[in-house]
Amino acid sequence: MNQENIVNSQNSVEEKSTNLEELVKKVISKYSQDLDQLVITIDSKVRKLELDGMSDQELETYCLQLSSFMYFAGAGQELIGLKEDIAAALSKEEYNTNYSQATGTMADKKAKAELESQNSMLVEMIYDHAEKMMASKLTYATHLLSAIKRVLNRRIEQMKMNPSKNTYIV
Repeated sequence: MNQENIVNSQNSVEEKSTNLEELVKKVISKYSQDLDQLVITIDSKVRKLELDGMSDQELETYCLQLSSFMYFAGAGQELIGLKEDIAAALSKEEYNTNYSQATGTMADKKAKAELESQNSMLVEMIYDHAEKMMASKLTYATHLLSAIKRVLNRRIEQMKMNPSKNTYIV
């Protein structure tokens, strides 16, 4: 086991994955940009422990915005899934064409077809990961929405128990 070879391989993976990450982000950005920005805003307040200082109205606005942005991000996820299906079909078609045109043993033909179809396979992989990333963003946005709703519900219960200490409504 040569540590230098491992480090070189690792660096190669990092370099190539950075390029692919950028392509994945480009695919999803038009569908998740508003949602990402809102989550960043909320996350900033949470990290600064400002959540309790937010008014009920502000939390309600976040709930509405999250729901709205998630709706459009979900539609975007479906469109990315459609593109993923198209990319898979094109990749398979290119592979099959390259395989049928290749000469040699079956193993030779397979190797040549895979090598010549690498770009279309990468495009398929980009859309696959973009769809998964959108699904992940939507899952965690749903968790965030639920957490904000729990805060609002807790406040409602506190107001019911002690109506004179209504400190969050602005």
